[in-house]
Amino acid sequence: MAYTPALAMRASVRMACTSVKIDKISLEKITKNFPTALSFREVNKKIVITKVIKKILQHKYWWLVLIIFFGGLIYVSSIIYTKLDLTNEHRFSISPATKDLLNNLDEKVEVQILLTGNLSAGYKKLSIATEELVANFRDISKGNLSYTIKKPGEGLPDTIKSMLFDSLAFIGAKPVNNELNREDGEKTERLIFPYAVVKYKGRMKVVNLESGKGGQDEESSLNYSESLLEFKFDDAIHKLSQKKLPTVAYTIGNGEPTNPTVEDLVTTLSSNYRTALFDLKKGIINADTINALLIVKPSIAFTEQDKIKLDQYVMQGGKIIWFVDRLWAEFDSLLRSKSDFVAFDKNLDLDDIFFKYGVRINSNLVQDVNCASQPIVVGETGGQPRIKRVPIPYYPFLINSSNHPISKNLDNILSIFPSSIDTVKAVGIKKTILLATDTSSRIISTPNIVGLQNLETENPEARQTFNKSHLPVAVLLEGKFNSLYANRLTPAVSFAAG
Repeated sequence: MAYTPALAMRASVRMACTSVKIDKISLEKITKNFPTALSFREVNKKIVITKVIKKILQHKYWWLVLIIFFGGLIYVSSIIYTKLDLTNEHRFSISPATKDLLNNLDEKVEVQILLTGNLSAGYKKLSIATEELVANFRDISKGNLSYTIKKPGEGLPDTIKSMLFDSLAFIGAKPVNNELNREDGEKTERLIFPYAVVKYKGRMKVVNLESGKGGQDEESSLNYSESLLEFKFDDAIHKLSQKKLPTVAYTIGNGEPTNPTVEDLVTTLSSNYRTALFDLKKGIINADTINALLIVKPSIAFTEQDKIKLDQYVMQGGKIIWFVDRLWAEFDSLLRSKSDFVAFDKNLDLDDIFFKYGVRINSNLVQDVNCASQPIVVGETGGQPRIKRVPIPYYPFLINSSNHPISKNLDNILSIFPSSIDTVKAVGIKKTILLATDTSSRIISTPNIVGLQNLETENPEARQTFNKSHLPVAVLLEGKFNSLYANRLTPAVSFAAG
Protein backbone atom coordinates (compact mmCIF):
# COMPACT_ATOMS: atom_id res chain seq x y z
CA MET A 1 0.00 0.00 0.00
CA ALA A 2 1.12 3.55 -0.65
CA TYR A 3 -0.13 7.03 0.18
CA THR A 4 -0.96 8.96 -2.96
CA PRO A 5 -3.80 10.98 -4.47
CA ALA A 6 -5.44 9.94 -7.71
CA LEU A 7 -8.00 12.01 -9.59
CA ALA A 8 -11.09 10.68 -11.36
CA MET A 9 -13.46 12.66 -13.55
CA ARG A 10 -17.33 12.54 -13.57
CA ALA A 11 -19.25 12.28 -10.09
CA SER A 12 -22.35 12.28 -7.59
CA VAL A 13 -22.59 13.01 -3.85
CA ARG A 14 -25.15 12.51 -1.10
CA MET A 15 -25.57 14.59 2.03
CA ALA A 16 -27.38 13.76 5.27
CA CYS A 17 -28.66 16.03 7.98
CA THR A 18 -30.25 15.52 11.42
CA SER A 19 -32.79 17.54 13.37
CA VAL A 20 -33.39 17.92 17.11
CA LYS A 21 -36.89 18.19 18.60
CA ILE A 22 -37.50 19.80 22.03
CA ASP A 23 -40.54 18.90 24.07
CA LYS A 24 -42.98 21.86 24.25
CA ILE A 25 -43.47 21.63 28.04
CA SER A 26 -39.70 21.47 28.66
CA LEU A 27 -39.16 24.45 26.40
CA GLU A 28 -41.77 26.49 28.32
CA LYS A 29 -40.05 25.62 31.61
CA ILE A 30 -36.69 26.72 30.29
CA THR A 31 -37.95 30.03 28.90
CA LYS A 32 -39.99 30.73 32.04
CA ASN A 33 -37.12 30.28 34.49
CA PHE A 34 -34.27 31.62 32.35
CA PRO A 35 -34.88 35.42 32.83
CA THR A 36 -34.99 35.08 36.64
CA ALA A 37 -31.78 33.09 36.82
CA LEU A 38 -30.07 35.46 34.38
CA SER A 39 -31.07 38.57 36.34
CA PHE A 40 -29.82 37.06 39.61
CA ARG A 41 -26.44 36.19 38.12
CA GLU A 42 -26.10 39.65 36.56
CA VAL A 43 -26.79 41.37 39.91
CA ASN A 44 -24.12 39.25 41.65
CA LYS A 45 -21.57 40.03 38.93
CA LYS A 46 -22.28 43.78 39.13
CA ILE A 47 -21.83 43.77 42.91
CA VAL A 48 -18.48 41.94 42.69
CA ILE A 49 -17.17 44.20 39.90
CA THR A 50 -18.24 47.34 41.78
CA LYS A 51 -16.39 46.20 44.93
CA VAL A 52 -13.21 45.49 42.96
CA ILE A 53 -13.30 48.93 41.28
CA LYS A 54 -13.83 50.67 44.65
CA LYS A 55 -10.86 48.83 46.18
CA ILE A 56 -8.62 49.83 43.29
CA LEU A 57 -9.66 53.51 43.46
CA GLN A 58 -9.19 53.63 47.25
CA HIS A 59 -5.64 52.30 46.92
CA LYS A 60 -2.80 54.81 47.32
CA TYR A 61 -1.28 53.93 43.94
CA TRP A 62 -4.55 53.33 42.03
CA TRP A 63 -3.31 55.38 39.09
CA LEU A 64 -0.21 53.19 38.77
CA VAL A 65 -2.38 50.04 38.66
CA LEU A 66 -4.45 51.51 35.83
CA ILE A 67 -1.34 52.52 33.85
CA ILE A 68 0.12 49.00 34.19
CA PHE A 69 -3.22 47.40 33.22
CA PHE A 70 -3.76 49.48 30.09
CA GLY A 71 -0.09 49.30 29.13
CA GLY A 72 -0.18 45.52 29.36
CA LEU A 73 -3.40 45.44 27.34
CA ILE A 74 -1.83 47.55 24.57
CA TYR A 75 1.29 45.36 24.52
CA VAL A 76 -0.68 42.10 24.31
CA SER A 77 -2.86 43.48 21.48
CA SER A 78 0.27 44.50 19.55
CA ILE A 79 1.82 41.04 19.59
CA ILE A 80 -1.33 38.95 19.17
CA TYR A 81 -2.76 39.15 15.66
CA THR A 82 -5.94 37.43 14.63
CA LYS A 83 -8.24 37.66 11.63
CA LEU A 84 -11.68 36.11 11.26
CA ASP A 85 -12.86 34.81 7.90
CA LEU A 86 -16.67 35.02 7.85
CA THR A 87 -17.14 33.95 4.22
CA ASN A 88 -18.97 30.66 3.67
CA GLU A 89 -16.14 29.35 1.47
CA HIS A 90 -13.36 30.54 3.86
CA ARG A 91 -11.80 32.34 0.92
CA PHE A 92 -9.49 34.42 3.10
CA SER A 93 -8.24 31.70 5.48
CA ILE A 94 -4.64 30.49 5.28
CA SER A 95 -4.70 26.84 4.21
CA PRO A 96 -2.73 24.15 6.12
CA ALA A 97 -0.61 23.52 3.01
CA THR A 98 0.51 27.17 2.92
CA LYS A 99 1.29 27.13 6.65
CA ASP A 100 3.36 23.99 6.17
CA LEU A 101 5.28 25.64 3.31
CA LEU A 102 6.05 28.74 5.39
CA ASN A 103 7.08 26.71 8.44
CA ASN A 104 9.63 24.75 6.39
CA LEU A 105 11.52 27.64 4.77
CA ASP A 106 15.25 27.13 5.20
CA GLU A 107 16.28 30.59 4.04
CA LYS A 108 14.90 34.12 4.09
CA VAL A 109 12.13 35.07 1.65
CA GLU A 110 11.94 38.74 0.68
CA VAL A 111 8.72 40.24 -0.70
CA GLN A 112 8.55 43.72 -2.20
CA ILE A 113 5.02 45.07 -2.72
CA LEU A 114 4.85 47.59 -5.57
CA LEU A 115 1.16 48.50 -5.27
CA THR A 116 1.12 51.61 -3.09
CA GLY A 117 0.71 55.39 -3.24
CA ASN A 118 -2.33 57.41 -4.27
CA LEU A 119 -4.77 54.73 -5.51
CA SER A 120 -8.43 54.39 -6.35
CA ALA A 121 -10.65 52.74 -3.72
CA GLY A 122 -10.52 49.28 -5.34
CA TYR A 123 -6.75 49.20 -5.73
CA LYS A 124 -6.29 50.69 -2.25
CA LYS A 125 -8.32 47.82 -0.81
CA LEU A 126 -6.23 45.32 -2.78
CA SER A 127 -3.01 46.95 -1.55
CA ILE A 128 -4.13 46.72 2.09
CA ALA A 129 -5.23 43.09 1.65
CA THR A 130 -1.85 42.23 0.13
CA GLU A 131 0.05 43.81 3.01
CA GLU A 132 -2.15 42.04 5.58
CA LEU A 133 -1.65 38.67 3.89
CA VAL A 134 2.13 39.04 3.62
CA ALA A 135 2.27 40.21 7.25
CA ASN A 136 0.36 37.07 8.19
CA PHE A 137 2.84 35.01 6.15
CA ARG A 138 5.69 36.68 8.05
CA ASP A 139 4.18 35.76 11.42
CA ILE A 140 3.59 32.14 10.37
CA SER A 141 7.13 31.78 8.97
CA LYS A 142 8.63 32.77 12.34
CA GLY A 143 10.79 35.47 10.82
CA ASN A 144 11.85 33.65 7.66
CA LEU A 145 9.82 36.02 5.50
CA SER A 146 10.13 39.79 5.39
CA TYR A 147 8.46 42.40 3.23
CA THR A 148 8.79 46.00 2.13
CA ILE A 149 6.39 48.37 0.38
CA LYS A 150 7.87 50.71 -2.21
CA LYS A 151 6.39 52.77 -5.01
CA PRO A 152 8.47 52.21 -8.17
CA GLY A 153 10.40 55.28 -9.29
CA GLU A 154 9.45 57.48 -6.35
CA GLY A 155 11.92 60.34 -5.98
CA LEU A 156 13.88 59.40 -9.12
CA PRO A 157 14.53 61.65 -12.13
CA ASP A 158 12.26 61.03 -15.12
CA THR A 159 15.04 59.46 -17.21
CA ILE A 160 15.98 56.91 -14.54
CA LYS A 161 12.31 56.33 -13.72
CA SER A 162 11.61 55.50 -17.37
CA MET A 163 14.50 53.01 -17.41
CA LEU A 164 13.17 51.43 -14.20
CA PHE A 165 9.68 51.06 -15.71
CA ASP A 166 11.18 49.38 -18.78
CA SER A 167 13.11 46.96 -16.55
CA LEU A 168 9.97 46.10 -14.59
CA ALA A 169 8.03 45.53 -17.80
CA PHE A 170 10.81 43.23 -19.04
CA ILE A 171 10.39 40.91 -16.01
CA GLY A 172 6.61 40.90 -16.38
CA ALA A 173 5.49 43.81 -14.19
CA LYS A 174 3.77 46.05 -16.73
CA PRO A 175 2.13 49.25 -15.40
CA VAL A 176 -1.61 49.86 -15.71
CA ASN A 177 -3.60 53.09 -15.77
CA ASN A 178 -5.47 53.90 -12.57
CA GLU A 179 -8.23 56.50 -12.83
CA LEU A 180 -8.62 58.81 -9.82
CA ASN A 181 -11.29 61.38 -8.97
CA ARG A 182 -9.85 64.68 -7.81
CA GLU A 183 -11.47 67.01 -5.28
CA ASP A 184 -12.51 69.45 -8.03
CA GLY A 185 -14.48 66.67 -9.76
CA GLU A 186 -11.96 66.15 -12.55
CA LYS A 187 -10.49 62.75 -13.33
CA THR A 188 -6.81 61.97 -13.64
CA GLU A 189 -4.87 58.83 -14.58
CA ARG A 190 -1.68 57.52 -13.06
CA LEU A 191 0.53 54.54 -13.79
CA ILE A 192 0.53 51.94 -11.02
CA PHE A 193 2.12 48.52 -10.62
CA PRO A 194 -0.30 45.91 -9.18
CA TYR A 195 2.55 43.48 -8.57
CA ALA A 196 4.82 42.08 -5.91
CA VAL A 197 8.33 40.67 -6.33
CA VAL A 198 9.28 37.54 -4.36
CA LYS A 199 12.98 36.71 -3.87
CA TYR A 200 14.36 33.45 -2.47
CA LYS A 201 17.83 31.91 -2.68
CA GLY A 202 18.96 34.36 -5.34
CA ARG A 203 15.94 33.65 -7.55
CA MET A 204 13.05 36.00 -8.26
CA LYS A 205 9.41 35.69 -9.30
CA VAL A 206 6.88 38.42 -10.12
CA VAL A 207 3.39 38.02 -8.64
CA ASN A 208 0.53 39.69 -10.50
CA LEU A 209 -1.94 40.82 -7.84
CA GLU A 210 -4.79 41.17 -10.35
CA SER A 211 -6.89 38.16 -11.34
CA GLY A 212 -10.05 39.72 -12.71
CA LYS A 213 -12.75 37.75 -14.48
CA GLY A 214 -13.78 38.98 -17.91
CA GLY A 215 -16.85 41.21 -18.03
CA GLN A 216 -16.65 42.39 -14.42
CA ASP A 217 -16.41 45.96 -13.15
CA GLU A 218 -13.26 47.10 -11.37
CA GLU A 219 -14.63 46.57 -7.85
CA SER A 220 -15.83 43.01 -8.47
CA SER A 221 -12.66 42.15 -10.37
CA LEU A 222 -10.41 43.38 -7.57
CA ASN A 223 -12.50 41.62 -4.90
CA TYR A 224 -11.97 38.40 -6.83
CA SER A 225 -8.24 39.19 -7.09
CA GLU A 226 -8.11 39.57 -3.31
CA SER A 227 -9.48 36.06 -2.80
CA LEU A 228 -6.63 34.59 -4.91
CA LEU A 229 -3.74 36.35 -3.19
CA GLU A 230 -2.82 33.41 -0.96
CA PHE A 231 -2.64 31.01 -3.88
CA LYS A 232 -0.45 33.37 -5.91
CA PHE A 233 2.10 34.01 -3.16
CA ASP A 234 2.07 30.35 -2.11
CA ASP A 235 2.65 29.30 -5.73
CA ALA A 236 5.53 31.75 -6.15
CA ILE A 237 7.29 30.67 -2.95
CA HIS A 238 6.72 26.99 -3.72
CA LYS A 239 8.22 27.27 -7.21
CA LEU A 240 11.21 29.26 -5.98
CA SER A 241 11.90 26.71 -3.23
CA GLN A 242 11.74 23.66 -5.50
CA LYS A 243 15.11 21.97 -5.88
CA LYS A 244 14.05 20.23 -9.08
CA LEU A 245 10.98 20.30 -11.29
CA PRO A 246 8.62 17.33 -10.94
CA THR A 247 8.01 15.20 -14.04
CA VAL A 248 4.53 14.83 -15.55
CA ALA A 249 4.09 12.22 -18.29
CA TYR A 250 1.33 12.19 -20.90
CA THR A 251 0.25 8.59 -21.41
CA ILE A 252 -0.43 7.08 -24.84
CA GLY A 253 -1.25 3.58 -26.03
CA ASN A 254 -5.01 3.44 -25.40
CA GLY A 255 -6.28 5.84 -28.03
CA GLU A 256 -5.40 9.06 -26.21
CA PRO A 257 -5.43 12.07 -28.58
CA THR A 258 -2.16 13.56 -29.82
CA ASN A 259 -3.58 16.53 -31.76
CA PRO A 260 -2.53 20.22 -31.48
CA THR A 261 -4.85 20.70 -28.48
CA VAL A 262 -2.79 18.19 -26.53
CA GLU A 263 0.43 19.85 -27.68
CA ASP A 264 -0.89 23.09 -26.19
CA LEU A 265 -1.60 21.27 -22.90
CA VAL A 266 1.94 19.90 -22.74
CA THR A 267 3.41 23.31 -23.64
CA THR A 268 1.44 24.93 -20.82
CA LEU A 269 2.60 22.31 -18.32
CA SER A 270 6.23 22.64 -19.39
CA SER A 271 6.49 26.10 -17.81
CA ASN A 272 6.18 24.53 -14.34
CA TYR A 273 7.02 20.85 -14.87
CA ARG A 274 9.28 18.55 -16.83
CA THR A 275 7.06 16.85 -19.39
CA ALA A 276 7.39 13.51 -21.13
CA LEU A 277 5.46 11.12 -23.37
CA PHE A 278 4.96 7.61 -22.01
CA ASP A 279 3.70 4.62 -24.00
CA LEU A 280 1.89 2.33 -21.56
CA LYS A 281 2.26 -0.61 -23.93
CA LYS A 282 6.05 -0.45 -24.08
CA GLY A 283 7.37 0.23 -20.59
CA ILE A 284 7.03 -0.03 -16.82
CA ILE A 285 6.24 3.18 -14.91
CA ASN A 286 8.75 4.17 -12.23
CA ALA A 287 7.26 6.43 -9.54
CA ASP A 288 10.76 7.69 -8.65
CA THR A 289 11.18 9.04 -12.18
CA ILE A 290 7.63 10.05 -13.13
CA ASN A 291 5.83 12.00 -10.41
CA ALA A 292 2.41 12.10 -12.10
CA LEU A 293 0.64 10.51 -15.06
CA LEU A 294 -1.93 12.20 -17.28
CA ILE A 295 -4.47 9.85 -18.87
CA VAL A 296 -6.61 11.96 -21.20
CA LYS A 297 -9.73 10.72 -23.01
CA PRO A 298 -8.71 7.13 -23.76
CA SER A 299 -10.81 5.35 -26.40
CA ILE A 300 -9.30 1.82 -26.45
CA ALA A 301 -9.94 -0.72 -23.69
CA PHE A 302 -7.23 -1.20 -21.05
CA THR A 303 -5.79 -4.70 -20.84
CA GLU A 304 -4.93 -6.47 -17.60
CA GLN A 305 -1.28 -5.75 -18.29
CA ASP A 306 -2.07 -2.03 -18.66
CA LYS A 307 -4.02 -1.96 -15.40
CA ILE A 308 -1.42 -3.82 -13.36
CA LYS A 309 1.23 -1.32 -14.50
CA LEU A 310 -0.99 1.56 -13.37
CA ASP A 311 -1.95 -0.20 -10.15
CA GLN A 312 1.65 -0.89 -9.16
CA TYR A 313 2.61 2.67 -10.05
CA VAL A 314 0.02 3.89 -7.53
CA MET A 315 1.29 1.39 -4.96
CA GLN A 316 4.76 2.95 -5.36
CA GLY A 317 3.36 6.38 -4.53
CA GLY A 318 2.67 7.63 -8.05
CA LYS A 319 -0.16 10.03 -8.85
CA ILE A 320 -2.60 9.65 -11.73
CA ILE A 321 -4.88 12.34 -13.16
CA TRP A 322 -7.71 10.67 -15.06
CA PHE A 323 -9.72 12.59 -17.68
CA VAL A 324 -12.09 9.83 -18.75
CA ASP A 325 -15.14 9.93 -21.02
CA ARG A 326 -16.95 6.69 -20.35
CA LEU A 327 -19.40 7.27 -23.22
CA TRP A 328 -18.79 8.00 -26.87
CA ALA A 329 -20.56 11.30 -27.49
CA GLU A 330 -19.21 13.97 -29.84
CA PHE A 331 -21.36 16.99 -30.60
CA ASP A 332 -19.36 17.78 -33.73
CA SER A 333 -20.94 14.73 -35.32
CA LEU A 334 -24.40 16.08 -34.61
CA LEU A 335 -23.60 19.51 -36.03
CA ARG A 336 -21.99 18.14 -39.19
CA SER A 337 -24.52 15.44 -40.04
CA LYS A 338 -27.59 17.26 -38.68
CA SER A 339 -28.83 13.88 -37.48
CA ASP A 340 -29.17 12.24 -34.09
CA PHE A 341 -26.70 9.73 -32.71
CA VAL A 342 -26.66 7.20 -29.90
CA ALA A 343 -24.31 7.78 -26.94
CA PHE A 344 -22.79 4.40 -26.10
CA ASP A 345 -20.26 2.94 -23.70
CA LYS A 346 -16.62 2.85 -24.81
CA ASN A 347 -16.01 -0.33 -22.76
CA LEU A 348 -12.69 0.91 -21.42
CA ASP A 349 -12.67 -1.90 -18.81
CA LEU A 350 -11.66 0.44 -15.97
CA ASP A 351 -14.63 -0.21 -13.65
CA ASP A 352 -12.78 -2.67 -11.42
CA ILE A 353 -9.76 -0.46 -10.71
CA PHE A 354 -11.91 2.64 -10.12
CA PHE A 355 -14.24 0.69 -7.81
CA LYS A 356 -11.27 -0.64 -5.84
CA TYR A 357 -9.97 2.90 -5.36
CA GLY A 358 -13.37 4.29 -4.28
CA VAL A 359 -15.35 5.65 -7.28
CA ARG A 360 -17.67 4.47 -10.01
CA ILE A 361 -18.09 6.41 -13.26
CA ASN A 362 -21.73 6.03 -14.26
CA SER A 363 -22.93 5.20 -17.74
CA ASN A 364 -24.97 8.39 -18.15
CA LEU A 365 -24.79 11.98 -19.36
CA VAL A 366 -25.25 15.01 -17.14
CA GLN A 367 -27.10 18.13 -18.27
CA ASP A 368 -27.55 21.52 -16.58
CA VAL A 369 -29.41 24.73 -17.35
CA ASN A 370 -26.26 26.68 -16.50
CA CYS A 371 -24.39 25.75 -19.65
CA ALA A 372 -22.44 27.09 -22.62
CA SER A 373 -24.10 28.27 -25.84
CA GLN A 374 -23.11 27.40 -29.39
CA PRO A 375 -24.14 28.92 -32.75
CA ILE A 376 -26.50 26.60 -34.63
CA VAL A 377 -28.29 27.06 -37.94
CA VAL A 378 -31.99 27.20 -37.05
CA GLY A 379 -33.45 28.13 -40.46
CA GLU A 380 -33.10 30.39 -43.47
CA THR A 381 -33.90 34.03 -44.15
CA GLY A 382 -33.83 35.21 -47.77
CA GLY A 383 -31.90 32.15 -48.82
CA GLN A 384 -29.23 32.75 -46.16
CA PRO A 385 -28.75 30.52 -43.12
CA ARG A 386 -30.14 31.99 -39.89
CA ILE A 387 -27.77 31.33 -37.01
CA LYS A 388 -28.76 31.48 -33.36
CA ARG A 389 -26.75 30.86 -30.22
CA VAL A 390 -28.47 27.95 -28.50
CA PRO A 391 -27.75 26.79 -24.92
CA ILE A 392 -26.22 23.30 -24.97
CA PRO A 393 -27.15 21.55 -21.69
CA TYR A 394 -24.67 18.80 -22.60
CA TYR A 395 -21.99 21.49 -22.01
CA PRO A 396 -22.66 22.27 -18.32
CA PHE A 397 -20.58 24.74 -16.34
CA LEU A 398 -19.05 23.08 -13.30
CA ILE A 399 -18.70 24.90 -10.00
CA ASN A 400 -16.35 24.54 -7.06
CA SER A 401 -17.91 22.01 -4.69
CA SER A 402 -15.42 22.22 -1.81
CA ASN A 403 -12.83 24.46 -0.19
CA HIS A 404 -9.96 22.27 -1.38
CA PRO A 405 -6.89 24.17 -2.67
CA ILE A 406 -7.19 22.44 -6.07
CA SER A 407 -10.58 23.98 -6.86
CA LYS A 408 -10.77 26.90 -4.42
CA ASN A 409 -11.78 30.19 -6.10
CA LEU A 410 -11.89 28.68 -9.58
CA ASP A 411 -14.11 30.22 -12.24
CA ASN A 412 -16.85 28.08 -13.74
CA ILE A 413 -15.31 25.17 -15.66
CA LEU A 414 -16.73 24.18 -19.05
CA SER A 415 -17.32 20.44 -19.42
CA ILE A 416 -18.43 18.56 -22.54
CA PHE A 417 -20.67 15.50 -22.23
CA PRO A 418 -19.72 14.72 -18.61
CA SER A 419 -20.97 11.69 -16.70
CA SER A 420 -21.69 11.48 -12.98
CA ILE A 421 -19.63 9.58 -10.41
CA ASP A 422 -20.73 7.62 -7.37
CA THR A 423 -18.31 7.29 -4.49
CA VAL A 424 -18.08 3.79 -3.05
CA LYS A 425 -16.60 2.43 0.14
CA ALA A 426 -12.83 2.07 0.09
CA VAL A 427 -11.02 1.59 3.39
CA GLY A 428 -8.46 4.30 4.12
CA ILE A 429 -9.45 6.52 1.18
CA LYS A 430 -10.57 10.12 1.64
CA LYS A 431 -12.90 11.36 -1.11
CA THR A 432 -13.31 15.07 -1.94
CA ILE A 433 -15.77 16.39 -4.52
CA LEU A 434 -13.84 19.05 -6.43
CA LEU A 435 -16.29 20.05 -9.17
CA ALA A 436 -20.04 19.55 -9.54
CA THR A 437 -22.93 20.78 -11.66
CA ASP A 438 -25.04 23.76 -10.63
CA THR A 439 -28.51 23.72 -9.04
CA SER A 440 -30.64 22.81 -12.09
CA SER A 441 -29.34 19.50 -13.41
CA ARG A 442 -30.65 16.22 -14.74
CA ILE A 443 -29.26 12.82 -15.71
CA ILE A 444 -29.75 11.22 -19.13
CA SER A 445 -29.48 7.43 -18.92
CA THR A 446 -27.80 5.55 -21.73
CA PRO A 447 -27.96 4.13 -24.27
CA ASN A 448 -29.86 7.22 -25.37
CA ILE A 449 -30.32 9.25 -28.52
CA VAL A 450 -28.54 12.60 -28.53
CA GLY A 451 -30.17 15.15 -30.80
CA LEU A 452 -31.21 18.75 -31.14
CA GLN A 453 -34.55 17.96 -29.53
CA ASN A 454 -32.68 17.25 -26.26
CA LEU A 455 -31.43 20.85 -26.06
CA GLU A 456 -34.69 22.41 -24.89
CA THR A 457 -34.30 24.10 -21.50
CA GLU A 458 -36.61 27.11 -21.69
CA ASN A 459 -40.18 25.78 -21.80
CA PRO A 460 -41.79 25.00 -18.39
CA GLU A 461 -42.24 21.27 -19.03
CA ALA A 462 -38.59 20.75 -19.93
CA ARG A 463 -37.45 23.00 -17.08
CA GLN A 464 -39.21 20.83 -14.50
CA THR A 465 -37.05 17.85 -15.46
CA PHE A 466 -33.90 19.69 -14.35
CA ASN A 467 -34.64 18.84 -10.73
CA LYS A 468 -31.26 17.67 -9.45
CA SER A 469 -28.39 19.75 -8.12
CA HIS A 470 -24.65 19.53 -7.46
CA LEU A 471 -23.97 16.31 -9.34
CA PRO A 472 -20.22 15.77 -8.84
CA VAL A 473 -18.06 15.50 -11.94
CA ALA A 474 -14.55 15.61 -10.43
CA VAL A 475 -13.40 13.64 -7.38
CA LEU A 476 -10.08 13.63 -5.53
CA LEU A 477 -9.01 10.36 -3.91
CA GLU A 478 -6.33 10.40 -1.18
CA GLY A 479 -5.06 7.76 1.21
CA LYS A 480 -3.47 4.33 1.37
CA PHE A 481 -4.69 2.46 -1.68
CA ASN A 482 -5.11 -1.29 -1.71
CA SER A 483 -3.93 -3.02 -4.85
CA LEU A 484 -6.53 -4.36 -7.25
CA TYR A 485 -4.31 -7.43 -7.64
CA ALA A 486 -3.68 -8.15 -3.95
CA ASN A 487 -3.79 -11.93 -3.34
CA ARG A 488 -4.54 -12.53 -7.02
CA LEU A 489 -2.41 -14.49 -9.46
CA THR A 490 -3.58 -13.81 -12.98
CA PRO A 491 -1.73 -14.32 -16.29
CA ALA A 492 -1.19 -10.54 -16.40
CA VAL A 493 0.34 -10.57 -12.92
CA SER A 494 2.58 -13.47 -13.81
CA PHE A 495 3.63 -11.70 -17.02
CA ALA A 496 4.43 -8.45 -15.14
CA ALA A 497 6.35 -10.31 -12.46
CA GLY A 498 8.32 -12.34 -14.96
